[in-house]
Amino acid sequence: MQNRCFLWYNDDMDYLKKTLDYLFLYGKGKRFFLLWLFFLPTCLLVGLFFPTSKYVDILFSFRTATYPSFSAFWLNSFNSAWWALVGLAIAFVLFLLSVSYVSAIITRHIRIGKLAFPNFFRAVNNNFFPAMAVTAFFLLVAFVAHLVFIGLAYLWMQLASRVLGLVMTILFLILILIGMTYLLSSTTMWLPTMSFSGQYVFRALGVAFYKSRNYQRKFFVPALFAVAAVTVVAVAGHFCPVWYVTAILHALIYSVVLTVTVAFSFITYCESESIKREDLAQKYFGR
Repeated sequence: MQNRCFLWYNDDMDYLKKTLDYLFLYGKGKRFFLLWLFFLPTCLLVGLFFPTSKYVDILFSFRTATYPSFSAFWLNSFNSAWWALVGLAIAFVLFLLSVSYVSAIITRHIRIGKLAFPNFFRAVNNNFFPAMAVTAFFLLVAFVAHLVFIGLAYLWMQLASRVLGLVMTILFLILILIGMTYLLSSTTMWLPTMSFSGQYVFRALGVAFYKSRNYQRKFFVPALFAVAAVTVVAVAGHFCPVWYVTAILHALIYSVVLTVTVAFSFITYCESESIKREDLAQKYFGR
């Protein structure tokens, strides 16, 4: 039984292990550091203006908090100042540029075995629409999930028993996290499918979703780790009394998860499609 569990664990973690090898083992962590730097600026903005600890704040204040209207509760659920919205808009643009450029770096590295920085504008132009499609899709999903969660949380806050309302809110939040994990795992190969094969957005999405059925456990477990890591930092951010430390914690976990997730999608695509990885042709310390 123990051997069976070990084999199951090894099988499900295979692609994640190869991704971590790509980022940390080969090149002694230089790859991770370089890619992480491209994601850090946008994650600093998101960590400052939209920390996930806000959801934990809602849960801990659920039994005693009072709001005169749904709009007041909605505005309290995130930083709604005009400068925060401007910051998030800037973060969206930076996210598009960073995903586009990092996709070009990884694709070039896998194809020719050379970790280099291609011409920025040409690389962004080649990968802009795939990055925009993925970014816009997950932004829309996050907005809908946020809207539904806040709406139901406010509704359950009107129940006579606040304890029952809190339980319902926590259960629904867990369902949202599971749903986001499944969605992330089901679209793992969406971005690299567009980058490598040049397929259009919706066709690539359909292909990625269809192929993910054969690798669901391999994709779901790493996605679960990513969601769990963000959740842990959200809880830690709630108990942190210093706002800028909370923002830094969120920025760090956002940027690390984003770096690993993007690299995971490309490594997974190449491994599942049996694409020859020229980056493995080089000799690295530890191989």
